[in-house]
Amino acid sequence: MCRACAEREPFVSVFDADSTNLHEDAALKARRQGEKNPYLELKLGESLEYGTGVWRLRLQRVDRDANWYDKVVTDQDTGSPIHECHERLTEHQGRGSAKGKRPPSGAA
Repeated sequence: MCRACAEREPFVSVFDADSTNLHEDAALKARRQGEKNPYLELKLGESLEYGTGVWRLRLQRVDRDANWYDKVVTDQDTGSPIHECHERLTEHQGRGSAKGKRPPSGAA
């Protein structure tokens, strides 16, 4: 050190930054005593759109008593709907876990 600097204590700054994003999702299932399947299911919260990596707001309702299915997915920034589905539950087939299994590649 030079004599001019030797009289001052060294000053060291260390910065560290990190960020975390939290996303909320809630689900409710209403069942009657003795029955296996819920008569009402609700899902409300953020859902990741895997194709784009963007978080969307999802509201989903399955009402087995009324035979009705609702799902609305909206853009969180604009509030505009991206997907809407309102139909009888008996007509809501071939989606989600009800999709048929794809045969393995190379299978005849």
